[in-house]
Amino acid sequence: MSAEWMHTSFEDGSLSAQWNQISLSGVKPQATLWIGETEHFYQWKPVEMPEALIADRETFAGAATDYQFIWREEAGYEWFWSISILKDKPGFTVRATFTNHSGEPIRWNNFTLLHSVDKGLACKGDPSSWHLSPFAHDLRVGHLGETLISSNESTVAMWEGFGMPVPHALETGSKANDGRWRSYEDYASLYTDQGRQGIVIGAVGAPEADIRLDFQVTKGTMKLVATSEMSGIIVYPGETREAQELLVLGGPYVTAAETMLRWTANTHGARTSAGSRFGWCSWYDLMDKITESSILETTERIADLKQRLPFDVIQIDDGYQLETGDWRCNHKFPNGLLPIVLKIKETGAEPGIWLAPLAMHDRCGLLGLKPDYFQRNVKGELEGQASNWGPTSHWLDPTHPEVKAMLRQMIQDKKADGFTYFKIDFNTIGRKVRLYDKHKTRLQAFRELYQLYREEIGEMGYLLACSGFTRGVAGYADSARIGPDSAAFWSAAHSCTILECIRSVGMNAIANGILFANDPDVTYIQPRNALTEDELRTWHGFVGLLGGLSLVSEPLQQTTMQSPEAMRKLEWLRPSSPERGLPLRPGTERNTNHFGFISTRMEGNRFIAIQLFNDAEQSTDIPLDFPGLDEFDNKFHAWSFWDGAYIGLIDRSYISRGIPPHGSRLLRLTAANSTSHPLLIGSDLHISLGAAEIAEVRSDAEDSTYEITFTDAGTRSGRLYLYAEQKVSLIAANGCNCSVHATSTDHVWSIAIEGRAGNEQWVKLGGSD
Repeated sequence: MSAEWMHTSFEDGSLSAQWNQISLSGVKPQATLWIGETEHFYQWKPVEMPEALIADRETFAGAATDYQFIWREEAGYEWFWSISILKDKPGFTVRATFTNHSGEPIRWNNFTLLHSVDKGLACKGDPSSWHLSPFAHDLRVGHLGETLISSNESTVAMWEGFGMPVPHALETGSKANDGRWRSYEDYASLYTDQGRQGIVIGAVGAPEADIRLDFQVTKGTMKLVATSEMSGIIVYPGETREAQELLVLGGPYVTAAETMLRWTANTHGARTSAGSRFGWCSWYDLMDKITESSILETTERIADLKQRLPFDVIQIDDGYQLETGDWRCNHKFPNGLLPIVLKIKETGAEPGIWLAPLAMHDRCGLLGLKPDYFQRNVKGELEGQASNWGPTSHWLDPTHPEVKAMLRQMIQDKKADGFTYFKIDFNTIGRKVRLYDKHKTRLQAFRELYQLYREEIGEMGYLLACSGFTRGVAGYADSARIGPDSAAFWSAAHSCTILECIRSVGMNAIANGILFANDPDVTYIQPRNALTEDELRTWHGFVGLLGGLSLVSEPLQQTTMQSPEAMRKLEWLRPSSPERGLPLRPGTERNTNHFGFISTRMEGNRFIAIQLFNDAEQSTDIPLDFPGLDEFDNKFHAWSFWDGAYIGLIDRSYISRGIPPHGSRLLRLTAANSTSHPLLIGSDLHISLGAAEIAEVRSDAEDSTYEITFTDAGTRSGRLYLYAEQKVSLIAANGCNCSVHATSTDHVWSIAIEGRAGNEQWVKLGGSD
């Protein structure tokens, strides 16, 4: 049984698989149940592997050979475990079902789809060259040669960084207290060689349950435990329930990860047609100290910018509500929200509102009146709490029919105020919760919650899910916050820092535009707190190149925010890049030191945008080389965005010298050619370096002309840079003022563009000896 680059076998009663550099061995399934009224714990471990039933199967990733194994126990429990080996790709999927043939309801706790022996997942070569990473943000990420702090130690340190106690009981057992264990949700990658070799592991198929991936790392080897978490659902006599399907796929990172995520998008749904948004959010401006007047002042400033810099959205965040759980306006908004909504609409922007629908503060009194509305564990105790709004808030159970009615009314009320953009936050459903609807897994309850939001918001409304990177919102949310808050701090004990947001961008950029639009959270126009200009530019580059949401959250009405430099930083972000930024050494860099895209959409404007990021505390040299250069034979003209400098003609051996601590070099690399016509090698009109602001580039060899047509993206004034061995001169311009200037570098020309306006913007240039 084999596919290219992979060999699989069933020997000694277990599954084994072998890729070029990775082996997986000694894999069997396991499962746990809670039985009877007393719910005594039962664990199923197969002793022998029954003879396989073999069938052909069609999957999203192509044809497969399906090996099906069935165990029937005397107690009436039937277990089905299936391995579908892909015929044309180096991977396989695992499926499982449980059928209850007993005479009583059973609670299904979990099904371990893959349980390897100790050190059953092994990698060849230096352990430190292999990087294990989740797709969802996690503080515990690293290479296989290191032992991390334990999960519990990390949790305690994070909450201490917030100045808060841990709001839930710490986990018990070795997986929470042994730093060798790394636990991730739904998706993970294991890669080396700059992302050329490795595997991805993750959930595919119909949305049934959360996947938990546990790796016990010991110097390049791992024990793998991949579990479908069934949340203690009730399985009635005669009923069959499915676990979540799991894919293990080898190959280059981008190919394997995209296959996995597009499979998820196919089965879960994906809302990508609404695209990204450029706009303003109130949270980091005044946090919960916002007032009616502060929002109106910012709105008035954005109205003044309407012609020059139209915003897509103006979003009111936390601080307007009477109480968390009571979403009427407090005394700071004496006229309600409707007058603000009308002012926002006058700017041409979409009015946005923040809600935390499942959070209910004890001061609201609902806990005493309706205790069954709240999430509780198996003992009937309240499960989970928050102190974000002062002690104490608890979480509503979204499967309770009366809670659902409350949630619908909440959205309807804000929609009646005129809001069409909804930022939905704090949708916490605890892992230990016994839901009101005993038939729903945690994932199914979460997805039904977002289905409810979508039904009330309507198809035309925009839904931003602030639930971290999760497939749970796919098909319902237009955008998803993919990491922690981008508070204006470089790093701290807690996770809400720029560095952690950078890590998040790299971990799941591959999903942007496949499952939803990624929201990296806000960037900043000017240094704030202790953020340096270098750090701000680095974060601006990640946000700008990603091609997800581009949001800011500063007092735009203040004079300091109206300087030419501040305005350019705003204009550089609008609209979001049409190219998808990706890690360029994917799956192998914790801090995504190489990030960008290869733009091949437009003939005459093909280039690479790359940000080289120094995560160190001292100046560092960073080599350019990454796998995407494998497809290029030519040398490149290298141009630097932040200083507008032409670096010269380089190849893949180039090293960027002396990048400052936390700083970056944002480069455009344009393949050199042998033609005589000018070559566009740089643009400072938009942070995407020519992807967003250039609509078309045409050259005419017969009359030696070169025409560049613009979109309306980016700054109103700026510069283009051309490489031309002949003298470049201006023939004509439309929708802008244009002048041509020789630079201090031979054959490099600077084209000054000013006053861009209107629907037709272009410049026509000529060359002469």
